[in-house]
Amino acid sequence: MKSDEEFRTRLCNRWAGMLRRWGRRAPGWRAGR
Repeated sequence: MKSDEEFRTRLCNRWAGMLRRWGRRAPGWRAGR
């Protein structure tokens, strides 16, 4: 299903953007997870 792949890529992009934004506030989130 192409729709599933698109949904996953969109979610990944959204999460990546959020992580980049919150990356400065919580630099230890990577180590925590």
